[in-house]
Amino acid sequence: MKSELSLDMPESSEMYLETILLLERNNPVVRQVDIARALGFKRPPTVHVAVKNWLNKSLCTSTKAAKSR
Repeated sequence: MKSELSLDMPESSEMYLETILLLERNNPVVRQVDIARALGFKRPPTVHVAVKNWLNKSLCTSTKAAKSR
């Protein structure tokens, strides 16, 4: 039974967003590399593409973080 609020989102996107939510509980800033590590990905660019798509659909927000030295 589908929820009345359906975004018609692929299961992989749901998994990414769920991971972001879980990571946010411990740290208010979730980096793409954090998401990739949590999901066991060796290549963060996979996460970058997904996040870019969500930003375009207003499913998440992003801020520019200061670069580490």
